[in-house]
Amino acid sequence: MDDRLEKALEFANYQRTLHLEKKRIQSKLRQELELVYNGGRFLVDRNFIVFMHLFNPDEDGSITILDENLTPIIISNLEEFQKEANNTYHRAVNRYRVDFEELKKKRTVKAIVNL
Repeated sequence: MDDRLEKALEFANYQRTLHLEKKRIQSKLRQELELVYNGGRFLVDRNFIVFMHLFNPDEDGSITILDENLTPIIISNLEEFQKEANNTYHRAVNRYRVDFEELKKKRTVKAIVNL
C-alpha cells in the first residue's frame, strides 16, 4: 500500500476514535451533572446555576421550580439547594477537565483506546 494512503487511513482512524472518545467523556459529564433533589431531576449546567441565583424565596423560604421532566418541585431550602448544585457542577466539570486533558495527550488510536 502507498505510504501516503496508509498514513491518511491511520489519521482518519485516529480522528474517528478521538471523536468517539470525546463523545464518551461528554456523555459521562452530562450524567455527572444530574442532580436528584426532593424527587426531582435537574441538569446542573451554567444556565441552571445562573437561573438558581436569580430566585428570591417565598416568605417561608421555599421556591417551586420545574425539573427536567417538567415536574414542579418544591425547594424548601434554596441556599442548601444552590450549594448542592454548585458542588455538583464543580465536581463534574473538574472530572471532565481531567479526562479531557488526558485525552489531549493521546496521539495514537492505541493510546486512546487504552484510556
